[in-house]
Amino acid sequence: MKCSPKDKAARILKSANPNDTAPGWKMAIVGTATSFTVRRAVNADTGKYFQGDLISDRGGIIGRNLFILAQEWDCASN
Repeated sequence: MKCSPKDKAARILKSANPNDTAPGWKMAIVGTATSFTVRRAVNADTGKYFQGDLISDRGGIIGRNLFILAQEWDCASN
């Protein structure tokens, strides 16, 4: 499944916790052309998360084994 951020407020996380921002992404803006390839879903008390790889708008991997909060991204099966 591939996901794209709903807006520039989407967070990149290092765990399934909305306050655990990944290093390098604390104040960074995720471009809406960025995508996320989902490897697995994680359900936590704070919501549904996806774990996978962050992909640049040029197609290269810019982060591996990261987490996103499902509600901040639009996801579709391919």
